[in-house]
Amino acid sequence: MEPNSKTLLIVDDEATITTHLEEEIVRMGYESAGTAGTGEEAVRMAEKNRPDLILMDIVMPGKLDGIEAARKIKEKLDIPVVFLTAYGDDRYISRAKEADPYGYIIKPFQENSLRASIEIALHSRDTVRKLRQSGEIWRELTENTRDGVVICDENGAIFFWNRGAVRLFGYEFEEAAGKPLTFLISEGTEGTLNQLLEALAEGGPEASHSGSLEAIGVRRDWSKFPVEMSLTSIPGKKGTMLVCLARDITE
Repeated sequence: MEPNSKTLLIVDDEATITTHLEEEIVRMGYESAGTAGTGEEAVRMAEKNRPDLILMDIVMPGKLDGIEAARKIKEKLDIPVVFLTAYGDDRYISRAKEADPYGYIIKPFQENSLRASIEIALHSRDTVRKLRQSGEIWRELTENTRDGVVICDENGAIFFWNRGAVRLFGYEFEEAAGKPLTFLISEGTEGTLNQLLEALAEGGPEASHSGSLEAIGVRRDWSKFPVEMSLTSIPGKKGTMLVCLARDITE
């Protein structure tokens, strides 16, 4: 077995099923992280062995059924769970959704459907973690850069404001949130910014578009300074975002 192979924890109160599942996942090239027969035992083994994925029955003896155990594991360890159950009625499915499972397989199941569910769940877990990591890196970068990073919605209303923007303009996020980007510059250069915003909007929602300008920025204390603003429109499922990088160019 390869040292980097994925490990799976199997949770079911029927020993014949856990034995069969262990044989199946080993044949598929995965490693067993053990088996558990109750929800409580599943939580303990998940904390101890930290598997990559858990195959979890729903109806089991004890205080925790599979859904409650999956919820606790998600809160504590963020380990993905695929439910394997003989219950496919709406009541169980509705409850199972609350635990955010990565799959729901009805018993009896075929080997190919089990393999597909495991592979999709592991791929989804990796994708979510990469997105989360990239988001954390992006937030770290934007929060620690000395330049102002301001993000607006497609209507130009500010909804993100980093510490660099606080240093640059003097406004706290709560004071800037919801205001138009144009409130940051003097009226004399507001027209130039509006022209750039219109040009970015005319580029269409299908692709990113960029532009920049030099303007006169206005701080919270009404003092003025020369500012360079680089703007990029980024299309998304919920509309276009406008990312503005603002830099003091007094020097």
